[in-house]
Amino acid sequence: MRSLAAHPVSLAALAALIVNDHWAKARWPGLVTGKLSDFAGLILTPVVLVASIELVARRPLGARAALAVAVCVGAVFALVKTWVPAAELYRECWGWLAHPIDVVYAMAHWLAPATFVTAPPPHRVSLARDPTDLVALPCVFVVVALARARADARA
Repeated sequence: MRSLAAHPVSLAALAALIVNDHWAKARWPGLVTGKLSDFAGLILTPVVLVASIELVARRPLGARAALAVAVCVGAVFALVKTWVPAAELYRECWGWLAHPIDVVYAMAHWLAPATFVTAPPPHRVSLARDPTDLVALPCVFVVVALARARADARA
């Protein structure tokens, strides 16, 4: 079974997200770099979720299941971008999910000579609640096209 996460479109979205978020946004802040992360993230998120479900289920998901994942991701994205309580819940949950990574990062600094760093407390992540980001919403359906293409290739 070939994972949708290994598809060139998925890998391109991952590369775009990494380059944009860790380099391009700082160098060229603005509309294009701001929206590029939304487009790439809305391609990548459903793909990663489908690939994760397939890994657990040990079988490929069909286009219908991929569509269900895409709709769920799109609904959450729309809520987070347009409804304050959803945005605050997103910030809090991702802060807690990122906390173990922050602790490991701090522990790596403890290993440096003559330094002592305390583990950071959980924090809320930043979020730009921008309803114009909904322009990227159709990207969630890329996973459906990839699932269909994979099914057609197997048939």
